[in-house]
Amino acid sequence: MAARGDVCILTGFASGQVGLWIPPYPTRAGSVYALARKYDAHGQGALRTMNDGTQQYGGVRVIRLRACPSD
Repeated sequence: MAARGDVCILTGFASGQVGLWIPPYPTRAGSVYALARKYDAHGQGALRTMNDGTQQYGGVRVIRLRACPSD
């Protein structure tokens, strides 16, 4: 369920997955979004060395959304 004006959030993970975060229902000020599902987008990115010397996989860096032609 969703309230009018609610928005979802998409985030990328180092694993190459995309996460769908949904607002709580009913929407209340200060409420925390919940991770509803992770979708397999692609495999892990290249292993990168961070500024602090640790290493992480690149994962999803950009998400491009497009309108569904049926809407």
